[in-house]
Amino acid sequence: MLNKDVKLTLRISEEDINEIDNFLNSYPEFGSRSEFIRHAVMSYIASKRVSVLKDPNQSAFELDLDDNTANIIKTVIDKGFFKSEKDLISAVVREYVDVFLLDFVKRKSKNMKDLMGELSSFEGVKHSTIERRNGR
Repeated sequence: MLNKDVKLTLRISEEDINEIDNFLNSYPEFGSRSEFIRHAVMSYIASKRVSVLKDPNQSAFELDLDDNTANIIKTVIDKGFFKSEKDLISAVVREYVDVFLLDFVKRKSKNMKDLMGELSSFEGVKHSTIERRNGR
């Protein structure tokens, strides 16, 4: 059975729309306002389901999961797809790094090069100065 999209009417300020449009001009991979808003909402929901806690006295991180997410993880492990929570989380992080993080770094790198090129056109601004300020 196919999922049927439901139309949602949303009131948003012109300033917020301009902010979204400016963002989409820099990140066209989202395609449209609707796709971007859908992605943003789902990312927000996901961030509330899982949060990372870090005890400053320990080197390990702890995940704070909602009950539904914890039950899904337990079921997947119980069914033998992963040996342990650590195995599952490691696989998810590797997938995230391979798919999302490296792409993000490439885009960010391109944006920094574009910015450095643009700033270098101003009098008295040199690439080496900008690079030092950015820790490069």
